[in-house]
Amino acid sequence: GAGRAASGPTDPTLRAVPGGGGVGAAPAKTPPLRPATATEPQRADINKKIRELTPRQRAEGDYAKGAAALNESRMEDARTAFEAALQADPSYHGARQALVGVLLNARRQTEAAQVLQEGLSISPAQPGFAMALARLQVERGDLNAGVQTLARGLEFSADNADYIAFYAGLLQRQQKHAEAIEQFSRALGQRGNIGVWLLGLGISLDALGRNNDAQ
Repeated sequence: GAGRAASGPTDPTLRAVPGGGGVGAAPAKTPPLRPATATEPQRADINKKIRELTPRQRAEGDYAKGAAALNESRMEDARTAFEAALQADPSYHGARQALVGVLLNARRQTEAAQVLQEGLSISPAQPGFAMALARLQVERGDLNAGVQTLARGLEFSADNADYIAFYAGLLQRQQKHAEAIEQFSRALGQRGNIGVWLLGLGISLDALGRNNDAQ
């Protein structure tokens, strides 16, 4: 009877007992985990965290890379990083300003002007962008474009004396002296005794025949 029992069907979880020669009741060892099985949950968590980054967070990461490259004088790497930051978040003005600086350093004025124009289309209330763009436009001989750029941003710069005085100077170059007088006076009303602004005001007063006021 023992022989028949031993030769009958056996539970697949049973195994031979080492050194025994018969069939024991010890459970089979669990196969070891595959390495992929152990790392897949962790990888999924990492990917999830990457996906959860906001556009601004991704932009800040690229900006940090660009700043590091800039400090090491790796200008092309800096440009690429700042461009990536703007692709992630076009409203990240710090990255846009940094990119403009890199482009101007490389004498790529046309590209810098495009970057500034894009910034102003997204956020018109950026007087620094408007002033930089106007300078580039005037430098390339397009005085009218520079004046128009500053005129569009004037409503956002009512308390920015430098912006107003710059606008006045361009108006003067267009021979629009009455408007230049108005803007120079506004700038001086905010921050008086700036020699170059007083000079500009005097020139436009003299141009309109207001000699006593000019003096």
